[in-house]
Amino acid sequence: MHLKNIESSITQKLVFICLSFVLTILLMTPISILAPNQPFPDLLTCFIFAFFISNKLNVPISGVFLVSLLADFLWFRPLGLFTFFMVLGIELIRWHLQTRNSISFLLEITYFSLFFVIISLCVSIVEFIMAIPTAHYSFSINFVIFTLLTYPATSVLVRFFHTQKRSKYES
Repeated sequence: MHLKNIESSITQKLVFICLSFVLTILLMTPISILAPNQPFPDLLTCFIFAFFISNKLNVPISGVFLVSLLADFLWFRPLGLFTFFMVLGIELIRWHLQTRNSISFLLEITYFSLFFVIISLCVSIVEFIMAIPTAHYSFSINFVIFTLLTYPATSVLVRFFHTQKRSKYES
């Protein structure tokens, strides 16, 4: 029984890392040849956070670091800036939630909203201080809003697949 739990946790860690890498690459594919008028939500951050909340023990911080760093590199974000705040935020939330097995959906959305808004503000402040060119502020605000609106659907999908997998192991 104990060996099966260890094996499933290794499998879940590999699933998390593989799905994150696939999502990182898929989000780079062009949907249109025209430049977007509206920002596309950050589905990778939504996925990482939703997977983390549904399964805190099987989200390796090294996986979050590698996937976020790859996204920084491929998506032309300042290298390591978003990654630093992402890893820091995930670890702070892991520390805060270490005594809880699960949280309510409303609390999860609240945590993600605070998490993403604070990360976006920190990244924007550092970019401003370092004089890194950024998108117009209305584009950045729309990006944050679209990501916050997308998170509940991402979380529901991750929870659904996580419970399906758990029920398959129990039967």
